[in-house]
Amino acid sequence: MIRKTINIYTRNKDPRGRLISNLAHSPFVLDGVKLASIEGFHQGIKFRDQAKQKAVFKLVGNEARQARIEANKKADGFVYWKGRAIVNQSEGYHRLYRRALLAKFTQHQPSREALVSTGDALLEHRLPRQGKRAVGAAPSRSIQMLYEIRQKLLKREDHDVSKHSTSRRTMSTLNQVVQQLQARRRQTEQELEKLTQAIKALTSLGGTSEPGGRGGKRQMSRKGRLAISRAKKAWWAKKKAGK
Repeated sequence: MIRKTINIYTRNKDPRGRLISNLAHSPFVLDGVKLASIEGFHQGIKFRDQAKQKAVFKLVGNEARQARIEANKKADGFVYWKGRAIVNQSEGYHRLYRRALLAKFTQHQPSREALVSTGDALLEHRLPRQGKRAVGAAPSRSIQMLYEIRQKLLKREDHDVSKHSTSRRTMSTLNQVVQQLQARRRQTEQELEKLTQAIKALTSLGGTSEPGGRGGKRQMSRKGRLAISRAKKAWWAKKKAGK
């Protein structure tokens, strides 16, 4: 089966290719620094002057790409980040570039969705005049980084889906337990009401018409008290058996 190839190009008809492109407006923050696009970051770090850097970091699209003309004139073999000089194209540079890409695709939702939606499609960066890449050709360093970030995002989404599914199952179980407790509570309230009515009836049957005790209140006979005691014991025995 032939895998689909998506060209990461700002004029691609496929909107995913345009969003993934370095020129796309995709605001993100790296180490506390606000950046408008990967291209603005890529060209901006070539300037040693921090004020110039800050201005280029705000650029997107062709304006960001055109900044390379001035940047390349002042190139001294280093890039500059947070006041630190890093040898251009060194491993340190590639680690910084990868962190910028990761920040873009984790912080800017449209870009993240575009990259994740490519699934297992092949990615390439090719201008129309360049023609097709040779079959089996190794991806560039930046494309390889996109593959790694895509895989990481796909795993994270699978984990989030699994976590959400587990949470829904847990909530369903909790709802069932709550419903059972509420049903048991209603049953207990009904049984208590019946017991109260029974006690009232027994009190009425077990009392005497003779006044007595404090305040002249009716006194319950021994027979009535025994009947109430038996009713209470029977009720508690029923409750224990029902547990």
